Amino acid sequence: MPNMEERKEHLNKELWIETMHNAAPGVDWRSIERSNSIEKYNLYNTGEDLQKSRTVNIENGTLIAEWEERGSTNQSGSILKMSYDSINRKLYAVADGGSIWKGGIDGLSWEVLIDELRFDKRFLSVVQPVSNSNNTRIIASISGIPYYYEPQLGWKKSLGFEGIDKLDNKNQIAINNGKDIFFIADPGNGQNLRVYYSNDYGSSYSVTREFTTSNLDNLALHGLDNENDLFLIEQTSSTRSRIYQWSPSSQSLILRNSNSIVSFGQSKKANIEVVKRNNQDWIYVVDQGNNLLLSKNNGSTWEFLYHFDFTPWDGGLFVSQQDPNVMIIAEVHAHVSTNGGRTWRRFNHWTEYYNNQSVKLHADIMHVEEFDTGNGTVIALSNHGGISTSYDKAENFGNIGLNNLNVSQYYSVRTYPYDDRYIFAGSQDQGLQRTFDFEEGALYFQQLYSGDFGHLAFTNNGQSLWGVYPGGLVSYFEDPTVRNSPSHSFEIKSQQESVWLPPVVVNPSIPNGVLMAGGSIVQNAPGSHVIQLSISDLGFFQVEQFDFDFGVFGGEVSYIAVNPIDHTQIYVTTTNGLFFKSQNGGKTFNIKQTGLNNAHHLYGHKILCSDSDPNKIIISGSGYSNSSVFISYDAGESFEAMDNGLPQTTVFDMDYSEGEELIYAATEAGPYVYIVNQGKWTDLSQGKAPNQTYWSVEVLDNRNKVRFGTYGRGVWDFNISLSTDSEDIKQETSSIVKVYPNPFVNFVNIDATAPNAAYRIINAAGETIQSGLHKQHETTKIDLSAYQEGLYYLIFDDGNKISSQVLVKI
Repeated sequence: MPNMEERKEHLNKELWIETMHNAAPGVDWRSIERSNSIEKYNLYNTGEDLQKSRTVNIENGTLIAEWEERGSTNQSGSILKMSYDSINRKLYAVADGGSIWKGGIDGLSWEVLIDELRFDKRFLSVVQPVSNSNNTRIIASISGIPYYYEPQLGWKKSLGFEGIDKLDNKNQIAINNGKDIFFIADPGNGQNLRVYYSNDYGSSYSVTREFTTSNLDNLALHGLDNENDLFLIEQTSSTRSRIYQWSPSSQSLILRNSNSIVSFGQSKKANIEVVKRNNQDWIYVVDQGNNLLLSKNNGSTWEFLYHFDFTPWDGGLFVSQQDPNVMIIAEVHAHVSTNGGRTWRRFNHWTEYYNNQSVKLHADIMHVEEFDTGNGTVIALSNHGGISTSYDKAENFGNIGLNNLNVSQYYSVRTYPYDDRYIFAGSQDQGLQRTFDFEEGALYFQQLYSGDFGHLAFTNNGQSLWGVYPGGLVSYFEDPTVRNSPSHSFEIKSQQESVWLPPVVVNPSIPNGVLMAGGSIVQNAPGSHVIQLSISDLGFFQVEQFDFDFGVFGGEVSYIAVNPIDHTQIYVTTTNGLFFKSQNGGKTFNIKQTGLNNAHHLYGHKILCSDSDPNKIIISGSGYSNSSVFISYDAGESFEAMDNGLPQTTVFDMDYSEGEELIYAATEAGPYVYIVNQGKWTDLSQGKAPNQTYWSVEVLDNRNKVRFGTYGRGVWDFNISLSTDSEDIKQETSSIVKVYPNPFVNFVNIDATAPNAAYRIINAAGETIQSGLHKQHETTKIDLSAYQEGLYYLIFDDGNKISSQVLVKI
């Protein structure tokens, strides 16, 4: 895929993210989700070590299950900011999903510090309030507001932000060995930008200065870690800037130059990088013309160094403090200079990464930093493939994110129907991946094909795989277990394609075909159509387009479904919340709005059809100004809200349990289950699974598990030990094992005709209190006299089947 990254740059992913989280004007979906995250943390945070138990008890024994991390252990996702603890020699990193990690600079000891909260992506410092101690303080932010963590205290909100719910922040800078911390913040509503300052290692902040602008692009900060030096640049017009320097004595920003001839224009972001050279402050910027400039006199005059034929990213300018001749410019690629910016070389093209992940850089360079390890300095560079480090002034890099930095970002995770030992995953920037499920725990994933992939679907009796790349490039893999490149591909090249990852779903009317959300198959043509892709019996790739243009109704196709009982009925949801129904295989569609009049801001993400009732249809999508889930009992003629127990969120994916008593959902707010006979949604994570965005879900009934894909913590399995909501399990249980007496006082006995089997006794909190082995044709007596009265659960596993039974102690 030689032009994938370049092609993707022309697509507007941010617009897609905002559109699919559609809400009424003035409703901030990100603030709602941040509140969801904090509320969940406060509800479940009991101080318990998350690694000790991942067992959950859902609705008093309706479900008892254990969360299990499945990987990837080697295909790291995006890391956005790093900081280094020089005393304990640990590198800290915040991932795109908001989790914080720590490990050795060699990359061999990564561990998650916290994934129970979602932190902002570019705000992270590690300081030691008490010198030469192990009292490491981590400073991060939520909703732009700083929080700090200490091992004995947990997370605390910094003082100075009373009555403030949200800030947009940038340029967190720690100087004076971490004692003094600064950041620029936008309080919103057109208010002046503020510079916040802490002189107590992040415990409290105050506003040290306001600027008469509300545009974050007009200000930038930089300082020297081990010095008191800090500079700020303020763009004041299209041709001029002001430059300020921090004064430790007055604890204020002092104006050093009121009329510097440098500017960043309307489309560029202000940037500044400062180094100390010959006891003199040298200031570097990249101006609106993409020119690298140097000033040695606080901006009075500027020296031209180099012109770039690209625009560096926000914060993309790096100058080494140890050797200012070493410089890096970050964008899709990393560009390196070793002679003070006079000449530059691209370190490697992003495509080279896939053939040599250990020493080549992944695309999208997010942050560059330099750390003193005690044994010399190291340059660390984070990107969409993890973290790479250099010990030789950026001449060479080694990838330290290939071992247990488990922050994979998955849009779609699916188990191979033809052989359920294979798991496939479509990722952000780490391509299409595959693993062989041969053991418990987190697994190694192999990257088959580069790029971004989502909406994985299997056809050809479950043997062949379809996946889609941003903008409408769909690929077909005839046998994805052995072939790493597609057999066929098709790309939509039409005007109307804001759906960044257009859905692809199986078309049961054709043995080896899918339906795809368009666009149009005619290049540069307008309209939003359903596109049918198929492989003929002779192996020919065929493309057709349904005539109906959904774009006429103001939106674009966002999801498609075919009724599994009556294939002539095809359903479509759109980006503007409309629902369409065809009763003739897609020849014509009728709009169905009844009951959806209160869903003006629904972006349709999923249509779930019942396998037993052709009239039952559930649709889901964005739910910040309306319900995120609606159900129809009359084949889509009318709908009613189905959001009892569900927070305001976006529901990306849903799947039924085998008997349809349970509906599992992957949402922006985490994993949920709808218990039909209780009529409400319940959070499945219970503080035992990562607090992340969950993009995909699939029920594997034959393996008693539900598989989720997250956007920041990889694949997680929900392994079910007990499901009292399933009649099949209850009937199976009674035929396998007999437990008596029940209710009981002190002892219970087990008789079973099954072969030798393992058993566990679980309490109401989901904790295993006893376990052992039951021998065939013998009676096992279990002593529960030490436990209090109440409900307990017996889990019985003979190696082939897992059965369960509720026990009552009186």
